[in-house]
Amino acid sequence: MAYAPHVVTLQTPVGSIVISGDEAHVTRIHICAEDEDEAAPIGPSDSPVMQAMAQLRAYFDGVLRTFDLPLVPLETPR
Repeated sequence: MAYAPHVVTLQTPVGSIVISGDEAHVTRIHICAEDEDEAAPIGPSDSPVMQAMAQLRAYFDGVLRTFDLPLVPLETPR
């Protein structure tokens, strides 16, 4: 299976947040420095990245306090 990156940028009270992932998982959530460029939305509307964006919006709107996202587990160093 080929890796197909999904990326979206969300404007929040703490700055721009870039959410990255693939068709199955969120792989990175990054708060941008002021001088970083925003990522253009990439990926389907039902992807985990879009789910993360919707949940973060709800959090900053004061509606959501618990997140439910498919995250990539961290690897344990060997």
